Amino acid sequence: MKKFFLSFFTFVSLLAAVEVIEGGKIPENCQKLATVRVGNAVQTYHRSQAEELAKAEARKLGANKMTLTLIPHQHQKLGLRYTATADAYQCR
Repeated sequence: MKKFFLSFFTFVSLLAAVEVIEGGKIPENCQKLATVRVGNAVQTYHRSQAEELAKAEARKLGANKMTLTLIPHQHQKLGLRYTATADAYQCR
């Protein structure tokens, strides 16, 4: 039963996945919902964390596609960290 629930939640999360549009090309029949920002000058993340948090925020808005821009920040002790800006779209 535990495996069933685990596979069910994995399936549901795949259905709600947000696709990242490469090259910033906006597909036709898409409506821009919002611009999502993750992090600031103080709060920065690893590259994968910034991307996943931006996807999660876009998913909360009901988006199914987004354009993503990762902005690198060099931290003295932590090394290279990122913030993210994304435009969230609802496409048919």
